[in-house]
Amino acid sequence: MWNAIQRKISRFLLICALVGVYSTGTSATEAEGWSFALEVHRGDTSRVDLALEDAVFAFLGGQSGLGSGSGSGGGTGGGLSVDTLTNRSGSTPVDRGTSRTLAFRLGYEFWKTRHVAAELSATAGRTHSKYALPRGAGILTDPIQVTFASNILDLETALTWNVVARWRYTPRLRIAGGVRLAHTKTQLNSALLRVRNSSTHRDPYLSLGLQQPLPLPYADQHRGTLLLDARVRGYDKDRFAYQLGLVLRF
Repeated sequence: MWNAIQRKISRFLLICALVGVYSTGTSATEAEGWSFALEVHRGDTSRVDLALEDAVFAFLGGQSGLGSGSGSGGGTGGGLSVDTLTNRSGSTPVDRGTSRTLAFRLGYEFWKTRHVAAELSATAGRTHSKYALPRGAGILTDPIQVTFASNILDLETALTWNVVARWRYTPRLRIAGGVRLAHTKTQLNSALLRVRNSSTHRDPYLSLGLQQPLPLPYADQHRGTLLLDARVRGYDKDRFAYQLGLVLRF
């Protein structure tokens, strides 16, 4: 059901983008045009399971079908499996750790009214995540540490609603649809295990968020806006992720 809803909303956002691009040269609006933003976020571990799955399959000499990658390791599986490492069986204690993202976003606001604005954007950044199995997995009882480093690119269409029109510090509700391209390097380390793997994935998503502008000393329209940003993303295969952070927009 989620996938059907996702497809419908994605089509709606795509239509908005096409209409907006066509209307930029034909209708007078209050659109701000180009913008640039620096983003710092925590959360969104959606890549973890898929990247970890690719690493395990590469280590065991199999194919995951979810991405492309190559890995190296020694020995046999020793009870190491995708189900145990991702805790699908519910029997493996897992510490998801943290995920941090630093990104730069280039946006183009092509349509705007007093309350609603539409924007196309491209966001490029770097994400670091940690994942741990304190009791190991299968017959490998030593703690296993997993780290992920991803280069990401998000291509997005978004609609933003200003709750209070023409107030600089009005809360902003934001709904967006897009696709994330990610190249992830995964490392698994324990006393008896050393795995390195690279994988590439493409994920369509929908996002619902809330942005709250924060006051800055001596701030004006031309010096940028600092936003407290909270969002929830839905990916395919019923995967959800949250992000919380700050956005400095110029």
